[in-house]
Amino acid sequence: MSSRGAGRWDGNVHYYDYKPDALGRDTSRIDAWVVAEAFIYDDGRTEKVAITVLASGEDLEIDKVPRDEAVRIGEAIREQAVANHRDQLPAGHRAVVYNLRGREIETQEE
Repeated sequence: MSSRGAGRWDGNVHYYDYKPDALGRDTSRIDAWVVAEAFIYDDGRTEKVAITVLASGEDLEIDKVPRDEAVRIGEAIREQAVANHRDQLPAGHRAVVYNLRGREIETQEE
């Protein structure tokens, strides 16, 4: 989905953290930037849930949300999403995308 930020592991979750001056561009959308990502794995290290939080150009420009604030908000949304999905792993794979307001804007199941 994007060029990812710095990665770190916490248990079965692989987090990608972004810096305000290096947000990931979401190439599947016209005007969106990745501000936080996490990937939840099962015990066999198979990716089960991909969580992405996006900020739109409108969020960053019109709403005047500073990039560092967008990252902070995105990380909080990501933490809540990880908590919601961690205990309910799908049999296949799920990708969930949230906007900067915490609203789920896309879900794909495989």
